[in-house]
Amino acid sequence: MPTPGPSTFLGSPPPGGQPRVFPALAPAVPGVQATPTPARFVFLPAGRLYQFAAGGDGVVPYFIKQPSETYPIAFNYAGQIPAGATISSGTVSAVNASTGDDASALVLDSTTATIDDVNVVARVKSGVAGIDYQLNFLVYLSESSVLEDNMVMRVASY
Repeated sequence: MPTPGPSTFLGSPPPGGQPRVFPALAPAVPGVQATPTPARFVFLPAGRLYQFAAGGDGVVPYFIKQPSETYPIAFNYAGQIPAGATISSGTVSAVNASTGDDASALVLDSTTATIDDVNVVARVKSGVAGIDYQLNFLVYLSESSVLEDNMVMRVASY
C-alpha cells in the first residue's frame, strides 16, 4: 500500500514550492470531446494560474471554475510583442455571454490587469453557476499598439 501523502493529481500543491506544468489533458471517455485545456496549466504556490498563449488561432479558449473559486488567469504575449516594445498596461472586462450584460464587478477582482513580464494577469472570482462569461483583455504596448484577446469562463453548475 502506498505511503499516505500529497496526491499527484492536478490539484496537488507543487513540490518544494516550484511550479508544476502539465501537458494538455486527453478526453476521459473515448469519442467524447474534452474541455480544451490551455497549452500550459501551471500551479503556483499561491494557487492556480491558467495561462493561455495570446494571439490565438481563431479558437477562443475557455476554462471551467467553481462558483466559490478565486484565482489568477493570464494571457502570455511572448512572441506577440514587436521588437523593442514592452507591455505598458492592460485592462480586463467581462460580460454575461447569454445576455451581454456587464459582469466585470461580479467575476473580476479588478478591471486593471497586472503585468508580469509578457504575461497579462487578471484574477477571477465568483460567478453564477451554469453561466458563461466572456473575458476581454486589452493590452497597451509602449509603442502605442493595442492587442486584444478573449476567453470564456464557464462557471460549473455541478
